Amino acid sequence: MATQSPGRDFYGQPFRPLVRWDHRVERAMMDPTSPMPDQPDVYSELFQHHYDRILSLCRLLLGDRDLAEEVCQDVFLKLHVALTEKRHAPSWERWLTRVAVNGCRDLRRRRWWKSRRATEAIEDHPAAASGMNPEQAATAAAEQRRIRAAFGKLSARQREIFVLRHLEEWTTAEVAEALSLDPGTVKRHLFRAVAKLRRALGENR
Repeated sequence: MATQSPGRDFYGQPFRPLVRWDHRVERAMMDPTSPMPDQPDVYSELFQHHYDRILSLCRLLLGDRDLAEEVCQDVFLKLHVALTEKRHAPSWERWLTRVAVNGCRDLRRRRWWKSRRATEAIEDHPAAASGMNPEQAATAAAEQRRIRAAFGKLSARQREIFVLRHLEEWTTAEVAEALSLDPGTVKRHLFRAVAKLRRALGENR
């Protein structure tokens, strides 16, 4: 099954350059006794380090660029509130992922969601950012459409589990805990998701 190129998200778009991650932030947020930089600096570090990943995750779960950006903005608004209230989390990376998954789920539950298509037309042409010639760009765009169409055939639950397990690289136990499922249910959904993707992409192995 095709995967994203290094340095690019699932949609083939380049990640923005990130500042060097200051691990004092993560340590300070895990341990209330640790010295911590000023709150605006903490938020800035977390935003720059995680925004692109969270946005890509939301686009995968929702299939819609504008809605993904809406959820992503809400995720980082909640992060700002959490930091202002001096909350602590074992891992802010995991905290952001959970909030994003829950935000996408809440959005899908809204009545008007049923009137929106869950698949998004490719708007960004890959040639300019990647240095591809027109023929290569057309081939890359077609492959992206094929992968995204296959991903769009998964159920909402299968998307969540596949993204967390294979793209975020969480363990089965971590996925089960985050989604309030037992590990056996996670494995069954994951098996079905992979089988659907392989059929859609013409992979028989």
